[in-house]
Amino acid sequence: MLSFNGGIPSTVSGYVVGSQNSIAADLTMASFAYTAGMASVLPLTLRLQQFSAKKTLLCLIFPVLIFLNFLYTVTDQPLAMVMISFTIGFIKMIATLIVVISLIPILMPRGERYQLYCIYYPLSLVFGPVSGFLSAIIADHWGWKFGLHTQNLFLFTGLLIIVFLVHPNRQSKKVPLYGYDWLGTVLYSITLILCCYVFAYGVTEDWFNSVKVKLASAGAIISGMLFIRQSLAVRRPLMNFNFLKQWKPMLGVSILGMFCLFFSTSALISPFLNVVFRNNPVESAQINTYVIPGYLTGTTLCFLYYRKFTRFNTMAAVCCASYLLSNLLMYRLTSVYTAPGDLFLPMFLRAMATVIAYISVGIYVTSNISYVLINDITLLIITMRSLFAPAIGTAFYSNMIYGGTVRYTDKLAANMDSLSPFVAARNASLFYNVKTQATLLAIRDVYGLLILVGFVMLAFLIVFPFHGSDKRVVFDWKKPFYGKEVAQSIPV
Repeated sequence: MLSFNGGIPSTVSGYVVGSQNSIAADLTMASFAYTAGMASVLPLTLRLQQFSAKKTLLCLIFPVLIFLNFLYTVTDQPLAMVMISFTIGFIKMIATLIVVISLIPILMPRGERYQLYCIYYPLSLVFGPVSGFLSAIIADHWGWKFGLHTQNLFLFTGLLIIVFLVHPNRQSKKVPLYGYDWLGTVLYSITLILCCYVFAYGVTEDWFNSVKVKLASAGAIISGMLFIRQSLAVRRPLMNFNFLKQWKPMLGVSILGMFCLFFSTSALISPFLNVVFRNNPVESAQINTYVIPGYLTGTTLCFLYYRKFTRFNTMAAVCCASYLLSNLLMYRLTSVYTAPGDLFLPMFLRAMATVIAYISVGIYVTSNISYVLINDITLLIITMRSLFAPAIGTAFYSNMIYGGTVRYTDKLAANMDSLSPFVAARNASLFYNVKTQATLLAIRDVYGLLILVGFVMLAFLIVFPFHGSDKRVVFDWKKPFYGKEVAQSIPV
């Protein structure tokens, strides 16, 4: 039920922009704010479930989510939409972790992390395109706001299940919230929101030629420095930076940072689909469902591999090779003559690589790491993978596409003779055709760059000795101590 509640899906952005007092950058900012809320709440979730019974928390969270979805339908102010999105992400992550922690005996029957990841990740990833496709169909027939009412219907059904079927008793001793780093959470959230503003509005506001972007950048730096100072001053900070001394987690984070360049390639696919399929949200959303078989196939490969082996190099190389092949195919298919079925294989390979990267990096980073550091490294990974990867990637790719489109438009227009009868006869559609061709050429250039980066990364992953641990970390989830440790690493 929670998986279908993700704010305003990107597949209905065209409908929202057309009916609201907003631009595309406003919806991008709302999407980033939703992810920022999810990234800020992990440590608080672990404390809340020790403070109150899970049923009590869920019975409070679901009505709040229903109310926030209703607010979406009655506001047309970008700032309100951004704050609602942040709050939804913040609250939804609490509920999601509470539910998943309760299901650990099912998701992790033998106490090995690969079992948990091979169930958690495909479920969390598959519901995204399914929800987006259903939202696009609903928006096309009845309007995008009706899709939010549909989300509320799912949430209300989940609330009934909680009320009648979830056990109300507390499973551990009550721990007060005194001592939690509230100021650190606020500073961390402010830093993420301001960074999101820079990346969301950079292209629209012409980057640092805009006073707003300059102020947001300065605010992000100041709040980030205050957050670091707060973390070094308090006894139990939101993020303890001692994990920076561990070489293995930092190596895993560095590899994740390289993969982040590929995680955000949806910023290339979306404009490509808009150009080729003439802004048809339903068809674009249907094409995005091609990733579902890729998620399932990648999960199956990881499950079979990690049952017998623990080496990180092999799956990392498979992941990079899949991304590389996907980009090679997209480079060839960047044309107005591309049919929807032609996109199945590159979308399949991209999805397979994404889920392999999620699972493999999670297993590599959390193996043989101290229980004390898991919370901190998890918070960093969530922020990088779920927030900064799409935010920085979207800003980078959008800037390259915009610059390439302008450059190719000038080049194509320079080769035209305004006195030509052919040009005069097509005057009405000429600008659209030139812009379409220029956009596709710009997208193809970006894919060419990604292909070069992919070859370099693949060579590095094959040659570099990662020294993966041969020891399997097994947890007894029946003991509260180990159950909390596994719970901290769920979102890795």
